[in-house]
Amino acid sequence: MTKKKMCEVCGANPATVPDRERMGRPINRVCSSCHAARLRGDIAYIMEVNKKRREANDMIGRKKW
Repeated sequence: MTKKKMCEVCGANPATVPDRERMGRPINRVCSSCHAARLRGDIAYIMEVNKKRREANDMIGRKKW
């Protein structure tokens, strides 16, 4: 019987998803809740960068009175 590997981030839940920061053979190292939290952080960062890009593009070509 093999012991289930625990999440490398939280250490509380069993690992179910390979760690995206480690290259090579995909070995489950992160639990799904920690993986989801990382994805939420990625989406928040992407949305913030996109908002700043849109604001910068809106200012191009506008006249300041």
